[in-house]
Amino acid sequence: MSKLEKSEVQSYIALLDGIINRMANNSANAKNWLMTILAAAIAIQWGKDQLVNVIWLLVPTVLFAFTDMYYLGMERFFKDKEKEFIEKARAGDNIDNLVYALPKTTKCQQVCNTIRAIDSLSIWPFYLIVIVSILVIYFVNTPCV
Repeated sequence: MSKLEKSEVQSYIALLDGIINRMANNSANAKNWLMTILAAAIAIQWGKDQLVNVIWLLVPTVLFAFTDMYYLGMERFFKDKEKEFIEKARAGDNIDNLVYALPKTTKCQQVCNTIRAIDSLSIWPFYLIVIVSILVIYFVNTPCV
């Protein structure tokens, strides 16, 4: 019986897959919450001081972008750990001490993973469109002098 066929190894891989799926869902939820907050803020602030409106729209956009990058960085971290685990199991290495030992990150790794997520296609196209839309709304609603 291959090490990958053991039930505890399969359960551990399923556990890591669950963590990865939760990180992906959290990333999607960050985008959903941002859109909800922006829609409410635009509805409330429409017609008021436009500069304040733009600031109040850009602040949550930047904060949610960093939250999204954090979740994406953690998702990548766990994917890498899962890949390493599977490679060790296929190579016949002793993986008994790795089963059910959740990988841990340091604060430095978390920050580095978050920063590396900046270049992701699931981050900047979305947030760039949101920021450009906010600026377009601002300039469209600003009266010409």
